[in-house]
Amino acid sequence: MSGEEPTPNSGREEPPSLQDVPPSYGAPPQGAPPPYGMPPAYGPPPSYAPPALPYGPGTVTGPLPPLAHRGKRLLARMIDFVIMTLTAMALAVPWIMFVAHEDPYGETTWTNIGVAGMVIILAATFFLYEGLQLAMWGKTLGKRWLGLRVVLATPPGAPLPTGRALGRAAVYPPGFMLVNVIPILGLLGLLNVLSQFWDEPLHQCLHDKIAGTMVIDGRSADRALAGAFVGG
Repeated sequence: MSGEEPTPNSGREEPPSLQDVPPSYGAPPQGAPPPYGMPPAYGPPPSYAPPALPYGPGTVTGPLPPLAHRGKRLLARMIDFVIMTLTAMALAVPWIMFVAHEDPYGETTWTNIGVAGMVIILAATFFLYEGLQLAMWGKTLGKRWLGLRVVLATPPGAPLPTGRALGRAAVYPPGFMLVNVIPILGLLGLLNVLSQFWDEPLHQCLHDKIAGTMVIDGRSADRALAGAFVGG
């Protein structure tokens, strides 16, 4: 006998190595360009921050516009009160004359009707005076003369919508005026006006808190906004 003895694996085919396996037609290897006609895969789109508001984010914790001086605000309210009262009295004169003609001695129900009519005239005059001006310009005559403006508290400095302006005017002056008729609440109107002197950080009166508004120095705010545009 000649030759070499057969090995245990003689006559068997060796399995192909990984290097001899042809590539599959599935997904391309990592790092390889995608097949023709298929869009490349991208990651999640980048997130973008919302544009900044002129006076900071939509909370009262952000930068605030220049607030109205408390003394100026009180003076503006006194000016408006004088104008509203004189206007209401002028409108009430025909009503008073009519009631006096119907009941010259004040001994019938016309007296009660006359008083009720006076209250309605006062409340309507105060509401229309305040509400229409705030809805159109964000300021009354008193505030206009002193350079003040009513804006939203959230977001700080945003213009006052019509509905919010009318709601604020309904709360004050006529709302507090009617509440003051109740003896135990007679000082609530005075407390409302003076509450700005200890309120922080927005110097709000009670009716501001109810309506979600605040009063700013409109002239300073306009100058700051104009300077930001010029500087930008």
